[in-house]
Amino acid sequence: MQIANCRLMNAETSLGRNRSRGDSIAYRSAFIMTHCNERLYYDSRSREGGKPDQHSSTGCPPARARVLHSYTKFCKRALVLYSAFFILHSAFVFAAPPSRYHLEPSRDPTGAPLPTRAEYLNRFPERPLEVFGISRFEGVRRFPRRDEEGTVVIAVNNNLFNQMEERFERYAQEVAADGWDVVQVNLEGGSPADVKATLIELGGDDLVGVVLCGEIALAWFEDREYFYNENVPDNPRLHEFPIDLFYMDLDGEWQDTSGNGIYDVHSGAWAPDIWLGRIAAYNLSRIREDTTTALYLDRISAYRRGAHRLPHRAVAFIDDDWRIVANQWAGDIGLAFGRVELVEEPETTSASTYRDYLTGDGFELMQVAVHSTADAHAFHTQNRRVFDYFRFRNLREEVAPNVLFYNLFACSVMNLSRNLCMGALYALRSPSALGAVGPAKVGGMLFFDDYYRHMANGISFGESLRRWFALHGREPGHVNWARSWFYGMTHIGDPTLKLRRGLRAAEFIWVDDSAGDNDGIADAGEQIDMTLLVNNLARETLSDIRVELTTNDPAVELIAAASRIGEIESGDEVFVEGFRLRIAPETPDRHRVRLDAVFQPDDGEIWYDRVFLEVRSSRLVAGGFQFDETTGDGNDLVEPGESGSLLVSLFNDGGDGFRPGGRLTLLSFDSALVFDAAETALPAIAPGARGVSVPVGFSIIGEPRLSGGVVTQLGAAAGGVVRSIGMMILPCRSDFRFAPNLNDSAYWAVIYPVQETYRSVWRWDTAGGPDFAGGLAFGGPDTTSYPPMSDGALELPLMLFGSDAGLSIYHRMEAEQLYDGGIVEVNRGEGWRRTAPLNGYNGVAVDNGSFPGGPCWNGSFDWREDRVLLGGPSGPVKVRLRFGADEGVEMGGWEIGRIELTGTVARVQPPPVAASSDLTLSLHPNPLNGRGTVAFTILEGLPTHLQLFDIAGRVVWSSHLEPLAVSMTQIRVAVDWEGVPTGIYYLTATTPQARRAIKVVVMR
Repeated sequence: MQIANCRLMNAETSLGRNRSRGDSIAYRSAFIMTHCNERLYYDSRSREGGKPDQHSSTGCPPARARVLHSYTKFCKRALVLYSAFFILHSAFVFAAPPSRYHLEPSRDPTGAPLPTRAEYLNRFPERPLEVFGISRFEGVRRFPRRDEEGTVVIAVNNNLFNQMEERFERYAQEVAADGWDVVQVNLEGGSPADVKATLIELGGDDLVGVVLCGEIALAWFEDREYFYNENVPDNPRLHEFPIDLFYMDLDGEWQDTSGNGIYDVHSGAWAPDIWLGRIAAYNLSRIREDTTTALYLDRISAYRRGAHRLPHRAVAFIDDDWRIVANQWAGDIGLAFGRVELVEEPETTSASTYRDYLTGDGFELMQVAVHSTADAHAFHTQNRRVFDYFRFRNLREEVAPNVLFYNLFACSVMNLSRNLCMGALYALRSPSALGAVGPAKVGGMLFFDDYYRHMANGISFGESLRRWFALHGREPGHVNWARSWFYGMTHIGDPTLKLRRGLRAAEFIWVDDSAGDNDGIADAGEQIDMTLLVNNLARETLSDIRVELTTNDPAVELIAAASRIGEIESGDEVFVEGFRLRIAPETPDRHRVRLDAVFQPDDGEIWYDRVFLEVRSSRLVAGGFQFDETTGDGNDLVEPGESGSLLVSLFNDGGDGFRPGGRLTLLSFDSALVFDAAETALPAIAPGARGVSVPVGFSIIGEPRLSGGVVTQLGAAAGGVVRSIGMMILPCRSDFRFAPNLNDSAYWAVIYPVQETYRSVWRWDTAGGPDFAGGLAFGGPDTTSYPPMSDGALELPLMLFGSDAGLSIYHRMEAEQLYDGGIVEVNRGEGWRRTAPLNGYNGVAVDNGSFPGGPCWNGSFDWREDRVLLGGPSGPVKVRLRFGADEGVEMGGWEIGRIELTGTVARVQPPPVAASSDLTLSLHPNPLNGRGTVAFTILEGLPTHLQLFDIAGRVVWSSHLEPLAVSMTQIRVAVDWEGVPTGIYYLTATTPQARRAIKVVVMR
């Protein structure tokens, strides 16, 4: 018995780290070509460059339309010469998923300017720094080690401190109880530089973090935005904003070269050296700072004691512009939270639904992605035609959120210079709130995995943000881009807090039951017993814990879903047995089953986690075929009025063996082709191996719809489950050409996304071209524009052609130049390879994480014909048309009015059956009506076994001949097969040293 022991993957598979499953790689051998899997890996952070600005100068988000803003056109034209050289150089290096460098930032849809530093200073003028009191609290040493080390400075506005001295002293003691040495200072006024110098002096060499309470000077920075191109700003305007990174960076160089009091150069050792958070309720309209701060300090005290808590789960509320990365972001959140609810459907991401989630049964964390002002969220509604607003006043007066922490991917919500700072309201005044992170300007956090994984490991919110900032604040190759996105990131709330941790699943183990193959792999159709390894990350011992697994995946049936843990001490782990599940036989290969684990100790506090089970199953791909003429003119082609037999070679591209007793199903799309049987036998095929079907007879009874060929749909059946294998075209004439009539629906086309998370919108289009009524088009079903983040393949059936084969297409194109486009790929046994037209491609595209980028057809051109030579060895060949798009501008797409594939039809001969020249075999007559004579020659002393197989692989007649004491003898055996029905059969003669086989046709 084999046991599988796998580490858990606590995050959903993200776009940034997915393996891209291309279609099969063909492998040619003698008379068959088989497929194996092509996997494209990419580094989610290696992409260079960016896109020109797609916005007007007001900063409003673009309408997804074919007509671009005039400013966008200007920017693109200005960049053509630069971009052409740059992309030609690096098109094949690009390898980024959509979550990285080409995402839309959250913006203010109104275009209203934020307060300037001058306006802020009118209300909170700078004055000389005064220090009123300093208190020190030694960190509590716990055995065997301190929880935290270093010095934390808590700087409190003196006026605020005087109103609640006891609460601030309690807060300092609680921070010290976590292990830090604490210096508490009360101060007033001071420039940012003065305050920073004081903090550094008080903290000394051991300074690790700062908490600023009340009105403490804001540092300001100004810069241009580089969201869409690393070297050309989106527009010439400077943007000024508060920047807490100034306090976090202790040894970098900050300069104000214009003398306006706003830093504009940040150089040297730029990275944040300490973490920082603000407890700042001083500039909130109609909100009392003292009351809000006092209640907040009470909540964080209760949270540390375990008295203030909500269900240990999170929600990701992702509006339309980031829906394409919603699953990835939810998976990143799942690194720290055992249960993540995702809200991303366009019709559900509205202000009213958002209210419902805020005030529902409670979440530890809410991550919202939405276009915003400093004081309002603007959710897209009514097919993006209308904004639905959730405002500062709604949060202040009408809504009482039931959420502890927030990650706000929302423009400017942390800008404390605005007296309607929505982020501060979330973090400090909401009745459950403990903190929030977000931007003080246009931008927001990306690379969420590098934030949440630290929190999952027990790192404080402040330190998790500092580590994230140090990693991404100057993203290599994207410094201007990263500064535009991240330099306004701010944490409001207590940065010393950590997520409470409890029970989590660490590993899972499964064992096949008696119905499985005991290979240690969870296979489709098996029933498995499952064991969870559970860790107790809490600080206390937990007992009498019910553990339950649930799933809404239809591929899995939970037979035994619950078990119990008697007791588990803090820091310990325990194996929990008793789970059993059944996997549906039809589950496709590499299907990832999510199982939700619920842990409920006797104290009633529920913990969650998720485990993932990858199911393996067989995946057969047609790699080649061989056909023989049985009745006809003997020219080795099966023409109208003739019959023949067909063998199909297949490759098992899946992770489980194709079981014995499987069948190959055949369905003709043309009434001219008639099979003797709808299915034929297949051998068992191990993963990575190839096999050949039992021959099946067929007849051509009329003229095919295609020019000399008939299309056949192939499937594989095993255990009552039929899976599609693909299509093939059986050529019926030596002058066969593939030239389908596109005025009819393209029944012969196989359409799929090259990678599961990308989009494929190939469709038959009745619009057609100037001289025909129909055609194929890549574009959205409800619009003439193709969708973003596409990589769609339109694959032609498997065919037999010589090395002179060529493809001609009559087409037109409207795709974003330098970014999107279409290509032709060919598979002749070495995987899919891009093939260039005779006149070359007219442009280049970028790698969008699935589509490879590089030379392609794009830009705009009217109907024209291009020819592509396929090349390669004679034999089976596949061709596909492939269109890719990044996440930006969508245009008309790719339209194809005519396809023609021509060349010499390849005749691939079957390999000889392993044999010796000492063994011969013949049958007379052949075809026969039931009676005939078998003649064979054998060596002296060798027994011979004769067998007649039908097309299903069943033995319908056999005869065993004992060894003869004579040398090289020819034997004749009369056979009477009156009971054998009409059809195609194979007669074999087998000795211990050799085997011969011939085809037999029985006709009545």
